[in-house]
Amino acid sequence: MSMRAEVAKILSQIDGGKVSVAQYQKWLKNKAVAYGTEPKAFLKYAAFMHEIGMLNKQPKSIDELILPTLQGAGGD
Repeated sequence: MSMRAEVAKILSQIDGGKVSVAQYQKWLKNKAVAYGTEPKAFLKYAAFMHEIGMLNKQPKSIDELILPTLQGAGGD
């Protein structure tokens, strides 16, 4: 069993089978979505949130975000 198939099976089990293993596999194969351990585009999203008034201050670094699990993780 491939890692992708194992992940799809685990995700389907976690959600109680509401989403099929096959559907999770389709999502995991989607080239438009990248999965990894390093956060991506948080600063771009924060800039958008600042632009529309959801954030008072636009962060210059991911370390300025109050997300303890991301502190020191790198990314953008």
